[in-house]
Amino acid sequence: MFVTELKADGYKNLNGVLIKPHPEYNLITGMNAQGKTNLIEAIWLMTGCRSFRGSRERDYIGLDRKLMEISLNFDDGRRNQNIDYRMSRESLKDRKISVNGVPVKGTGSLFDSFKCVVFTPDDTEIIKGSPEKRRTFTDLCVCQLHPGCLDPVRRYELILEHRNALLKSAAAGKASKDMIYVWDRQSAAIGTIVSQKRSAYVKMLGEVCARLYEKISGGSEKLEITYNSNIFGNEIPEGNDAVAAYYSKLSSSIDDDIRLGYTTCGAHRDDLSVRINGLNIRDFGSQGQKKTAALVMKLGQAEIYYRNRDSLSVYIVGGMVGTIYFGFMASMAAATGLFHPYALGMASGVGAGILMSSAVAALSEVMPAYADQIAAMASASETISGIDGIYMAIFIGVPLCNVLYRKLEPTLGRLTKTGRELAGKN
Repeated sequence: MFVTELKADGYKNLNGVLIKPHPEYNLITGMNAQGKTNLIEAIWLMTGCRSFRGSRERDYIGLDRKLMEISLNFDDGRRNQNIDYRMSRESLKDRKISVNGVPVKGTGSLFDSFKCVVFTPDDTEIIKGSPEKRRTFTDLCVCQLHPGCLDPVRRYELILEHRNALLKSAAAGKASKDMIYVWDRQSAAIGTIVSQKRSAYVKMLGEVCARLYEKISGGSEKLEITYNSNIFGNEIPEGNDAVAAYYSKLSSSIDDDIRLGYTTCGAHRDDLSVRINGLNIRDFGSQGQKKTAALVMKLGQAEIYYRNRDSLSVYIVGGMVGTIYFGFMASMAAATGLFHPYALGMASGVGAGILMSSAVAALSEVMPAYADQIAAMASASETISGIDGIYMAIFIGVPLCNVLYRKLEPTLGRLTKTGRELAGKN
């Protein structure tokens, strides 16, 4: 699967964009705040998922625009397909989405059409963030592989919302326990399916990621990923026994749930355990280990999709590799002891913002006493380099390029011409 053409107009700061990518590799470069990540985000929206940066839908439309339009053409290995996505500021909920010219309702129908794996610096939140981040990642992976799983995931969210509303009503004396038990039966049935699907996927993910991480670490570290169910623990039973156990757990906690006003157990409390050499990486892992583990999990997602669907998805990398490299280099520079923390902070600011953040995070872990000063130095350095970089390019870079071209082109041109003539004779 690969993108053959992308048009974007009115999406954030993208205006009149038309790109016809190479079918294999494409490199997008530019200054800060020019829309590189917005371009990646526009492609990602065609999967039917929300913005990976958490942008609200009303923020999709540019500040000075009333309409947002994105059109994506892609080859899925069997045929060429098209997705059109339009949204107006006047009616945000009335999105106009069509697949191959046929209007569709909502973004859910896009999920089975365009497959994409995106790598961003924020992916480290899979490791460092809350359990919700890891559940969302797992649900996305499962639904990409089995689009039919999207329905139980959404149904569970709705059931949970209704149950929590009833719990608050019961606490206020406006509802009875019997009404809650009705929702518990539905929650147990759907929640069991969600947990079982997640657990089955994480078993595959754990095997793939362990192999990939072993190669990256040279066999010195072992990565383990397991699924921990709030209801069942590490092993989830099959069939009616699982549903009965789920329902029993909900029923036994109903008094506490009413008192607290929310559901304290269920699939929405599940989590992934990510360990390196037996230690929880979230609590004991270094910044480099966390970034590498997050990258391996995304690579695992791509490999599992390929193995099960016999098709490659579209891969988008938004500064992920660069952040790992900069974080590693910053740690190495600090370990030498040759540089003052302030100097390392200033050096971290020469580059894109995401690279600066990666270097600052690594330095702050190595030198926690200087964390605030390093961050301040890096921010000041980025501001200064961003301003003087423009003038350096205009008044030094471009003139120097012209001088070198005039000096070297006659010589290099003759050499090139001679080489072509010799090649022709041979």
